[in-house]
Amino acid sequence: MANTEKIAGIDSYLIYGAESTYGTAVAPTLSFGALVQDVNPSMKNNIKKFRGFTDGSNNGRDVSHVIGGTFEVSFSANIIPLSWGWLEYVLGAVSGAGTVASPYAYVAASLPVGLTVSSNINNDTTDRESKYLGCVINQVVLKAAVGEAVTASIDFLAGDMAKDATIASNVALPSLEPFSFVGGTIEIPNASAISNIIDSVEITITNSAEIKYGFSRTTAARNFKARDYSLKFTVKYLDETLVEKFLGASGAPIATTPAADATVAIRFQNAANHYVDFIFANGYIEDFAEGHTLNEMITEDITYTAKSLTVNEVIQS
Repeated sequence: MANTEKIAGIDSYLIYGAESTYGTAVAPTLSFGALVQDVNPSMKNNIKKFRGFTDGSNNGRDVSHVIGGTFEVSFSANIIPLSWGWLEYVLGAVSGAGTVASPYAYVAASLPVGLTVSSNINNDTTDRESKYLGCVINQVVLKAAVGEAVTASIDFLAGDMAKDATIASNVALPSLEPFSFVGGTIEIPNASAISNIIDSVEITITNSAEIKYGFSRTTAARNFKARDYSLKFTVKYLDETLVEKFLGASGAPIATTPAADATVAIRFQNAANHYVDFIFANGYIEDFAEGHTLNEMITEDITYTAKSLTVNEVIQS
């Protein structure tokens, strides 16, 4: 029987496993704990083309020789999180039990482990599993807005790829609900919620990851450079609190560096004991903008940059 066209999410799925040795495939036994919306792998051979002076048969304008360059793999996945275990591979480490008394605590480590990410297509005849080896998470952008679910866009780099005709066993999702904007709060500092009406929130974690190749077309190692954390949110103007935090004073901009907020915390919650806290430490307002539109409430757009981030997750029945 010939193959028929396949529909993403019905005939395909995405799972992963944590590698013991970077770039060496492992069985993909973990789900992302999320409703995957799309995945978009992109591969490049980086073909190098060469020309030279004519030798009587070759024309110097045309390609005479070709070699294959580094094999590059990147892809993004957009998800609606149900749980947050995959953050271990963004920040680098996790501890705790996921209870109120001992939340899962995702914290920064210097070298997050590599992943084997498995993309599977269940065909009518020959199936396909594409394993992306030595995957690292380069950037994550979380978004939430009024009336919407919390979403995450994850950007991966990979060092190698292996394809075969046997799909991996699928992995069940946790029996949890998505997080909505309704259960969100912003606290500046932690435990002190701001009173403004909040329109939207965006959290970005950037790892500045890169793949190193050496004497190979595929990866030899991964490297993580500068790590950055930023928080953006839009609120309705209420008083002078946020603009004065930005200025560092009640009048003109302070002559020195504005004082940091010891903590800035964002909580997403959908049940009494099912929530996640993003706790930024030593946060500075980097950008401040106002919006004045006729007959609309005045808005404030705030961008924080922070020195560190801890994420605490509670999943307790």
